[in-house]
Amino acid sequence: MKKRALSTVISLFIGIVIGFAICLLFGGILSYIDPGTELNKPKKFGNVKIWIDEVARAEDRETYDLSKTMLITKDNIPFATVSMDKAGEVKAFSLLMEKDKKGRIFFTMTASAKPGKWERGIYGGGGADYTTGEMYVDINVDSRFDTKNIFDDTGGKVSREIYIGQNWKQVDHCDYEHAKLGETTYVFDEDSGWQVINSEE
Repeated sequence: MKKRALSTVISLFIGIVIGFAICLLFGGILSYIDPGTELNKPKKFGNVKIWIDEVARAEDRETYDLSKTMLITKDNIPFATVSMDKAGEVKAFSLLMEKDKKGRIFFTMTASAKPGKWERGIYGGGGADYTTGEMYVDINVDSRFDTKNIFDDTGGKVSREIYIGQNWKQVDHCDYEHAKLGETTYVFDEDSGWQVINSEE
């Protein structure tokens, strides 16, 4: 059952990445049709619109140094964004899918400092302002989820888990580089995933 669920999640992840490539292709086609466009007015493709807008939230502008966002909507509902900083570098990509009027599913990943690389692929769902259920993170974007956070219906974090030894293991603390369970410390390696570096067991 767990293997089937993981297989489904991985398939969905691959589908999302393919969808991202299609979005980029769509943007390239628009640029070819209208050379030099800044997309400051919505361009239409059936019921899909694409355009560039200033980043609205002050937190995103200041904390993440974001300047502009390319928005892609279907039936006037946003389903993809690509964010750019003040230097003109793409910083993040997100997909948003509405489950219903109260909930959404999201996937986002951050541009790496290494050319052509992405990191921190995050997949989850919830309400407009918080995550509920399970949120998976692919730290180095290699199609394998590395951490899992479980949230309750109000967005409170219930547990943290890391994927190690082909199993999910609950830990006390976890970020993108380190995890701890009691006196045991784990470190994330881009090539081999989570590894034990210190253990008192």
